[in-house]
Amino acid sequence: MVSVLTDSPHPQPLEQRPARSELWFQILLVLGVSLGSSAVYAVLNLAETISRGPLSDAEATLNRVLSPVPAIDLLRQLASIGFAVVPVALALYLMAGSLPRIKGVLRRIGVDGRHPLRDAAWGVGLFLVMGLGTLGLYQAGRALGLTAAINTSALDEHWWTVPVLILSALRHSLVEEIIVVAFLCDRLRRIGWSWVTIAVVTSVFRASYHLYQGFGRPSATWSWVWCSCGSTAATADSRRCSSPTHSWTSLVSCSRNFSPVNERRRRCRNFSLEKVAAAASSEN
Repeated sequence: MVSVLTDSPHPQPLEQRPARSELWFQILLVLGVSLGSSAVYAVLNLAETISRGPLSDAEATLNRVLSPVPAIDLLRQLASIGFAVVPVALALYLMAGSLPRIKGVLRRIGVDGRHPLRDAAWGVGLFLVMGLGTLGLYQAGRALGLTAAINTSALDEHWWTVPVLILSALRHSLVEEIIVVAFLCDRLRRIGWSWVTIAVVTSVFRASYHLYQGFGRPSATWSWVWCSCGSTAATADSRRCSSPTHSWTSLVSCSRNFSPVNERRRRCRNFSLEKVAAAASSEN
């Protein structure tokens, strides 16, 4: 930030574009404390899983129990969610350049709540297209032995379990959509990269921190980022609808493994097996 000397008693600020080296350093800082480290650990976890046996026999748990004491577990879950969104604040601050300008950045990328119904409708629509497609590719990956079994929730049944799962879904939505689709695409664009290059690189990066799940989910992630960042050139509208879409996908995934839902599935399956067994006994 420099000042231009004028006849006015108060110098007028003149904003300079950050140097390329500064932009790269900002990317290193934000990714180093968030999804960049997640990508490194995901690759290491995948290598360890493959060394132990086939991916089809592996299992990845997303929401783990953090303490056998329910109250401490709740506090640790909330602390984990809270600390995870700190890099989001850092990314917004670097994009804004100062604290008062963060509101303008949020408005520019669509996180302002001005059109809640339209945003929710776009989110649901994209979820039906991309989110359900992601879940379908996961099932295909399981059938082909390319994806580990995903247990989206291992939390015990408490009064706070569902709210924590919702907050966790929102956490993942904010971290991935703001850091990758908003911050990373914006920084790379300022560096001078084309949108095609940005779409390819961010797709590979986003797939990398999902590798702990195997190879099925990263394939879906490639399509996800290409649609939400590349083909739309990361416009404000595309970023506005990405977070609701991601949240819907996370919530549906969690509901598939939430214990009360699984309990109802087990009861239905056991009832069906009992009917089959009874029919076989009557025939004998």
